[in-house]
Amino acid sequence: MIVSSIFASKQLHGEASSIEGSSERTEIVLTSDARPSSWNDTAWGYVVARNLRAKVVLPKDSGLLYGDRVAGAGSFLAVDFEDDTAAWSAGAACVVRMEKAQPIPDYSPFAAIGKARRDSIERLKGGGESSAIVQSIVCGYRGELLETEAGEDFKACGLAHMVAVSGAHLAMVAGMIMLAVRRLRLPRAFGIVLLIGVLAAYLVFSAAPVSAVRATVMCTLGAASFFARRRPACLQALALVIVGCLVIDPFCALSPSFALSVLSTLGIVLFQARIAAYLGHLAPLVPSAIVEAISLSVSANLLSLPLSIHLFSRFPLVFLVSNVIAAPFFPLICALGLAACIVSAAFPALSGCAFVPALLSCDALAQVLSLLSGIPYACVPFYLSAPQALLATLVPAGALYALPPFWGKKCAVVALAAFLALAVFSVAWPPHWFCSRIVMLDVGQGDSFLLIGRGKTMLIDTGRSDASLVRGLARNHVSHLDAVVITHADDDHCGSLDALGRVAEIDRVVLARGADACPQRKVEDLVETARRVSGEVRYVQAGDSMSLGTFSMRVVWPYRIENECGNADSVCLDVRCDADSDGSEDCRALFTGDLEVEQLSEVVSGGVSGIDVLKVCHHGSDSGLDAASAKALSPRLSLVSVGKDNRYGHPSKRVLSLLRDEGSIIMRTDLSGEVSCEITASGLKVSAQR
Repeated sequence: MIVSSIFASKQLHGEASSIEGSSERTEIVLTSDARPSSWNDTAWGYVVARNLRAKVVLPKDSGLLYGDRVAGAGSFLAVDFEDDTAAWSAGAACVVRMEKAQPIPDYSPFAAIGKARRDSIERLKGGGESSAIVQSIVCGYRGELLETEAGEDFKACGLAHMVAVSGAHLAMVAGMIMLAVRRLRLPRAFGIVLLIGVLAAYLVFSAAPVSAVRATVMCTLGAASFFARRRPACLQALALVIVGCLVIDPFCALSPSFALSVLSTLGIVLFQARIAAYLGHLAPLVPSAIVEAISLSVSANLLSLPLSIHLFSRFPLVFLVSNVIAAPFFPLICALGLAACIVSAAFPALSGCAFVPALLSCDALAQVLSLLSGIPYACVPFYLSAPQALLATLVPAGALYALPPFWGKKCAVVALAAFLALAVFSVAWPPHWFCSRIVMLDVGQGDSFLLIGRGKTMLIDTGRSDASLVRGLARNHVSHLDAVVITHADDDHCGSLDALGRVAEIDRVVLARGADACPQRKVEDLVETARRVSGEVRYVQAGDSMSLGTFSMRVVWPYRIENECGNADSVCLDVRCDADSDGSEDCRALFTGDLEVEQLSEVVSGGVSGIDVLKVCHHGSDSGLDAASAKALSPRLSLVSVGKDNRYGHPSKRVLSLLRDEGSIIMRTDLSGEVSCEITASGLKVSAQR
């Protein structure tokens, strides 16, 4: 695995260095479904002429799916692997931007399967959450599910694996085929050949995710053992699959999906029977079906959960309950959904009613998961570094083997207590009670600032990168926020508010007074989201004040809404911190949102000057700061939250020069990542992520 990873890494960097920003007509085979975004669609693909993998940027609403071949003029750009970790994991050496993508007819044997998949997806499009769940579980298409509440509920409940076609799906298909073979009394050899063929077809039908590829090969090896007249050996088969996949495609070593799939399967192979025996011994009256579901869930997560937490910075505390509850729904939805796809393909006129049973099952599951995800602290931000994740994988596995064959009640109590202690530890992080900090979270081209003051926490803006925000909160061990201030309604300041409400308990959201009366659609959406994620929405204007632990703050802008909650109406906070609670100010900071020069000048003329920390207006935009304001404020530390190589040219060289002329130290997220400022009686202690 390590050798393969090193080989893949060297090859990837070599391919990336050969890209020189050329433009040429090219042909690309998509290796994933196109995923819509704000401005365009993106997908992974294989560039035929250059014999390399690429991240493909396509026209918006392209409707392209896995296996489609497209041609057109493509602009090639090298990938910055430090900034785009997804491209690194996918083995993509370049980005290909295609303004127009002309589909090429496909006459391969698998084209008919691809057409059947496309038809099934189209029949289910626009049908709401239930249809999106069927698309994902049966067809492996998650384009619509990612835009629904149900998609977030699956993540919050630790069931993301259920909506990503994997070994469990292949096992369902294999079980259905072998049942049909037995009922029809077909020869076993013929049944095995049929099974392998159907699994290969379903692999294409489900867009061939790497976990399903691994499961298909493993299942094929197990079935083929019949011809070798040997008993299937799961552990040996898994080892052969890992080696085979890495030999055929060394880039698998860089894929988190492959690693999670392997660890999940290894956990089941090594520990399911043992855990089931433990549970049966400890609770003999519990039905065997429940014991089976619990043992399957625990064993599948035992080795994979630490890596999942490391990658996604989320700890779904309800994962055990949700897996047990979802267990009976999964085979039902798989069976009914696949049957509906076959019926609708053979008899298109019946497609309207063919999916009804599967949709009803999905609706029931969505309702249950909505209730579970609504439980306080159902899913919390949690951070594990790579060494910590490795330790969290090895220690429980080693302990499980070191324990006696059957646990006594004392061991069970200790294990339960350890899990509960971890849950409490993830929710209440003790160091919050002993420090005062200002943290500039790295959320790309957006703003998000965390204030921590003796056990109290507040977030100023959320940015629009859900994953980056959750990772930042996890790194700072924050799962509860006393307040969230949204400076204004631009997406790069409030786009992740809904996602924030799913991983953190929010006491109240603070908006500019008058926002609830603004007719702009984006402002109405912001107010609606604020009401949904928090029990209280507070509206403030200049002159209002708030306190939070060691922080006290005064609103210095706006006096009234005049720009439809745009940049000029940004909530501006004059924040003071008494870190040692001695009654004297230890730090003064100014948070400015996206204020422009005119509004900042009014704030300065209102008496704000001589500060310690400045949140530089509008990501360092040229229109956010002038020489007079820079001189009046004279910040010791200037914080610029900005995306790397952003298309706006932020931050402005002129603004940076003005701040340097005043002797200010400038910290930027695009260069330093997350920046933490610990406030003490003796001054600021600044540390950066990189």
